[in-house]
Amino acid sequence: MDIMMITYVLVLFTIYCADLGVHSVGRGSTDIWCESNKERKNISVTYRMCLNDVPVFVNVTRVKPSDSSQPHQFNTNVKQIESYGFLAEISRIDINSGWNSMSLTVEWVIYMKTDLSSCQKLYDNGYRRNGLYNIYPDEITKLEAYCDLENHGGGWTVIQRNVDRGTHFDRDWTDYITGFGNKTGSFWIGLENIRELTRNGDHELRIDMTTCNNTNITAEYSKFMVGPESDRYRLTITGFQHKQGTQCDQGARWPCGNENITKSQCENTSQDCCYFENATGADRCRHTADAMAWTNGFQFSTRDRNNKKCADTRSGGWWYTQCTFASLNGKNEPCGRGAANAYWRNWIAAGTHEGLRYTQMKIRPLRNS
Repeated sequence: MDIMMITYVLVLFTIYCADLGVHSVGRGSTDIWCESNKERKNISVTYRMCLNDVPVFVNVTRVKPSDSSQPHQFNTNVKQIESYGFLAEISRIDINSGWNSMSLTVEWVIYMKTDLSSCQKLYDNGYRRNGLYNIYPDEITKLEAYCDLENHGGGWTVIQRNVDRGTHFDRDWTDYITGFGNKTGSFWIGLENIRELTRNGDHELRIDMTTCNNTNITAEYSKFMVGPESDRYRLTITGFQHKQGTQCDQGARWPCGNENITKSQCENTSQDCCYFENATGADRCRHTADAMAWTNGFQFSTRDRNNKKCADTRSGGWWYTQCTFASLNGKNEPCGRGAANAYWRNWIAAGTHEGLRYTQMKIRPLRNS
């Protein structure tokens, strides 16, 4: 017979093909009996499936006879794919190209489309190793991104890293739109990419930093979103929710309590304030944590599109506002003093800033609690 209906068992397992944006949902094999009194070159076999969507493609990986002495050279061609099945044509290509009565085993893999719109989706699909991956924020355009899939719950897309002098951040507007640098070292992923990733307003941000004296600082925000280019990528950043390590030093000069506040009251405020015994009045209790609060609602600036005239002295593009208490895209000059350095609210009495050793910004969609 030329066409045979097959009953089979679908064995589920998972493998991934990141560059194609697909993964296999099924691999299996089916035994069929081919019988004919005439020599025919082709046989068509229909496989029944139960899938919710049409596969991206089906690959018939191997056809072999149950008897190894039988002819065993075949070509395969998947001619039709539907949600309920696929039709494959099998051709003998050995010298005796006709069909004899024989039992064949057909092996196949079914591939479905995978959501690879972010590093979080990679994590959801089983990826667990940090590194460079191709993601598709708009489901079409490929973006190479560094994914942190191992730390702090995984699923993070790294959008900025300033860790060495191999990449300079004092660049023009166009560079900041498209991105620059080495994604395994220092880089900026690009404002347009950040916009595409965060446009739904459902992303959180984590900033990891290391100070001059090797103190680790962490700042987390429950909402991080960048607006369109027409509004100069205006920043929305709210929901500060994490203490910034041991960054309670004399560099912080923003009071967060009245002059009669006690040490216990100061240190238990929602703003993560620090108490300084030697200070006077309201300066005893200082707000040292959220250096990004002053960037909320402001547009992005670069040296050639300088909204607040700050990019000239800060040596890097940022969401400046008179000018800012955080400037992570400044020069990588660990322990250096000056506004051109990458710094995090290290304002000291002399009016200078202390350069950070390391900064990294990473985002991911908010997870359901």
